[in-house]
Amino acid sequence: MKKREIKIDDLISGLHTGVNLVNLMELLTSKTVPSPITKNPSFRIQKIQNNSIAVEFAKAEKVNVIGCGAEDLVDGELKIILGFIWTLILKYQINKANQSST
Repeated sequence: MKKREIKIDDLISGLHTGVNLVNLMELLTSKTVPSPITKNPSFRIQKIQNNSIAVEFAKAEKVNVIGCGAEDLVDGELKIILGFIWTLILKYQINKANQSST
């Protein structure tokens, strides 16, 4: 996130708009999210849309996001957010470790 000058101090408030989550997914995958997002969402529906784009992108990247929905991220469901972040860590750390060992 340092590359994009994004700092997240609190997972709940840092991810609820979906903008930072989309940035994180783009950085992890080195791909651009195919759908446009609302850069400064002020309405709940815009935040849900942004998070939905991020979750769908994660699914397309074969990240196991079972039990995690856009509404959960907007509503600040901490256990679900932590589970989703942990899943990202496992997937991308394992991929990184596999790439460096070959």
